[in-house]
Amino acid sequence: MGVKNIAGLEHVAPRSAGGAIDTGWYVLGGLPVQSNVPLPLPRLYPSDGTVPSWVIRYGAGQPRPMPGIPEEVLDSLWRGPAGSDRDQEGLLAGQYPDGLWFWYRAGHSFRIAPDARLIEVFPAPGADVRFIGQTLCGPIAGVVLNVLGHATLHGSAVVTPHGAVGFLGPSGQGKSTMAASFVRRGAALLADDMLVLETHQNTVYGRPSESFIKLWEPGATHALGPAHGGRSIPRTDDKKVVWLDGAYALAREPAPLRALYVLDRQATSAKATVDVTSLTLAGRERIAAILIHVAQSSYLATPAMARLLPTLTRLVSQAAVRVLRYPDGEEMQERVYAHVLAELVGS
Repeated sequence: MGVKNIAGLEHVAPRSAGGAIDTGWYVLGGLPVQSNVPLPLPRLYPSDGTVPSWVIRYGAGQPRPMPGIPEEVLDSLWRGPAGSDRDQEGLLAGQYPDGLWFWYRAGHSFRIAPDARLIEVFPAPGADVRFIGQTLCGPIAGVVLNVLGHATLHGSAVVTPHGAVGFLGPSGQGKSTMAASFVRRGAALLADDMLVLETHQNTVYGRPSESFIKLWEPGATHALGPAHGGRSIPRTDDKKVVWLDGAYALAREPAPLRALYVLDRQATSAKATVDVTSLTLAGRERIAAILIHVAQSSYLATPAMARLLPTLTRLVSQAAVRVLRYPDGEEMQERVYAHVLAELVGS
C-alpha cells in the first residue's frame, strides 16, 4: 500500500492554514481510510494512486432524528443491559434507505452509507473528538469491515510461541485484559477488541491491528503492571488506552489462528473455588459460537452475513474453538496463561 507512519495522536480537529478541516489518511483494520475526523491512530502518507476503502467526514446539514421513543422508555434502554439494538455505551441503531444510522446517548449520530464506503459524523455540541475517534475505530469500523466482506470478530488476539490465539466474548468478559496478560508474559499483540480475518491459500489469518489496547482500571494495572501509562478515554474515568509500541511486542504480519477461546469468566467467593477448564466445541457448536461474536452482527443484513460465511467456516475447520472457564482475579492470570499454552502444545 506504500504508507509511512507519522508519530503522534490527533486530539483536536486538524485545520489547514486557511482554516478548513484537514483530511488525513490512516490504516484501519488493515485498510487505507481517508478521514477529516481525527482518529486515534498515527497519521499516514499515502502513495500516489491509493484509493481509500472508505471515507469518513463530518456530515452536512441535520442528522436523522432518533426514533420517537418515550423518554421513560428511552432512559430504561440506556440503563439496560446490552441487546440487539444498543450496547453498554448507550447506542441505538436503525436501518433506512439512506443507510444505517447510529445514535449515542451523548448526542452523537453516525450514518453508514448503504455501500459502506462513506461514514458521516454528526457530533453533539461540545463533543470531545477523542470519543468520536474511538467510536469510529471500534463499533462503526466493525460494521463497515463486515459489510465490505472483511470478516471481523468481536475479539482480541495474541501471537504466542505456539501460534496465534483469539479471545471472544461479550463486553465485560475480559478479552482485552486476557490479551494484555499474555502480552506481559511475552506474547505479541495481534488485535484488540476487533479481530479482522483474511484468507490466503485456504488458511485464515488474523490481521495486525492498531498498537494500543483498551483496558479498565484496575485491570490495566493487573494485566500490564503499575507503569502501563494508559490515558483515560473521555467517556469514562476508568477505561484506559494503553499504547504498546516500544513497550511490548506487537505482531507486524498476519498470523494463522490456531485456537479461539470463548471466555466464561466466573466470579469467585470464599465458599466456591472455580478451576481453569476448557471445553472443546464440535460440529455446529463451533460455527454457532463464532457467528455470535461477529463484530456488531445484530446490525448486519442477511446478505452481508452470507458473504462472511466461507471465511468463518474455513476458520472453524482450521482452529480449535473452546469455551474457557476461569476465575476472575489477578492471581489467576498465570494459571490461565499456562493452561492455554499447554493446550496449544498438545494440539
